[in-house]
Amino acid sequence: MRVPALALFTRALRVDVRQKRSHLLRMAFAGLIFLAMAAAEISSRTTGAPGLDFFRSIAYFNVAVLTLAGVGYFATAVTEDKDEGTFDLLKLAGIGPLGLLLGKSTTRLAATLLILAVQFPFTFLAVTLGGVLPQQVFAMYASLAAYAILLANLGLLCSVVSRGSAMATGLMAVLLGLYFVAKEMVEGLWPELVRAGLLSAGGRESVVAGLHDSSIWFRMRDVLQARFTGGIWDFQVQSNLAAAGVLFGLSWWGLRIVSRADRSRRPLSGWLAKLVRGRPSRRSRRAWRHALFWKELYGTAGGPRILAIKSLVLVGMPAVLRWIAWTDPVRPSGWRDISENLMSLMLVLLAAESSIYASLVFRSDVRQQTLPLLAMLPVSIARLAWAKAAAIVLALAPAAACFLIAAGLHPDGFASAVGRWLSAPADWLFLLQFLVFLHATAFLSLVVKWGALPLALVMV
Repeated sequence: MRVPALALFTRALRVDVRQKRSHLLRMAFAGLIFLAMAAAEISSRTTGAPGLDFFRSIAYFNVAVLTLAGVGYFATAVTEDKDEGTFDLLKLAGIGPLGLLLGKSTTRLAATLLILAVQFPFTFLAVTLGGVLPQQVFAMYASLAAYAILLANLGLLCSVVSRGSAMATGLMAVLLGLYFVAKEMVEGLWPELVRAGLLSAGGRESVVAGLHDSSIWFRMRDVLQARFTGGIWDFQVQSNLAAAGVLFGLSWWGLRIVSRADRSRRPLSGWLAKLVRGRPSRRSRRAWRHALFWKELYGTAGGPRILAIKSLVLVGMPAVLRWIAWTDPVRPSGWRDISENLMSLMLVLLAAESSIYASLVFRSDVRQQTLPLLAMLPVSIARLAWAKAAAIVLALAPAAACFLIAAGLHPDGFASAVGRWLSAPADWLFLLQFLVFLHATAFLSLVVKWGALPLALVMV
């Protein structure tokens, strides 16, 4: 018996099974397991628990790949059809909201869970190397599977509420950043909100404990301990699965509202039209003298309006923190921590933004089939690539300016604050590897349809 809601899901699974690329990707992950095992075997001469080192490298690698997959893979489940103009055709074919969600998002989740399943039996080699218990292996993959399900449904919700892939990936990156720093934000902002009378001081410990226990980062730290005594069905697994169910329900509800609005679409008028469409511009938007740069600035970076908003938010952060320091004076050591934390946050934001832009810089032209038209222009391919790079550099300028301002406010001086990030040869090596990662991401955005970010991480 065929279920109509599972028609698109079944077809997507069959296509995935018949593609050689999917099986090669799973084989690549299995090969990485053997490489990590070989590295652990070599380091066993100097360490007492090589199995734990092997197990730790697999765990953190999977967390990194899943996080990047959430931004570049899960967040574009529905927006790809919106960008290509096939979203309305799927609805005309009689595919309901549930069938569309299952066919577009759940198939990607199934492919990701299959990658974890391929690694699972090989990870038990860590038990034979020593330092790891079988219970830790089960606990780690249960946590990773729950985290993958959470990312898939969070990306699905971002894809439903966004107009395009660029907006969906940006929203997903922001939400993931809040997910990882939620505990620290609550710990830092709760006393200020209590002082302002907005919250009570009683529930702070329970909220912080809940955010700690539901985070995959802190869960991995617990699982990777030498003497792990926790269970498999942990609070992190339960909370991630529960949140994933709620997010899937919100996505289903949101997609039904969008479909119902499209069926009964009426032209807006009056104040509602002004609110939705904005005030009509007196001048038509025309390309600048450097048309390629203008195109990438509006297409990839969001345009001058988004750039101005980012500049006000990011560049204004050091000013707000400095004002707080003036109104409530802190010790030099306390201001040093604030400056270093802000610099670290900006570095993470720069890495995330540049990775997302690298995955979208050529992808939009491939998807809209405008790359052959651009190649026919009387400009070289190198000039075309440099125009795209210049727009991305301008889009990264607010975060870079915030980093430099935070370094200038450091008590030890600007040179000392910046030098601590580039003082060791390993820092320069990591920077060069990251540049190779960006080039690999841009190249894969030309080759693959989706998943350029995680594939580039696997390659590098």
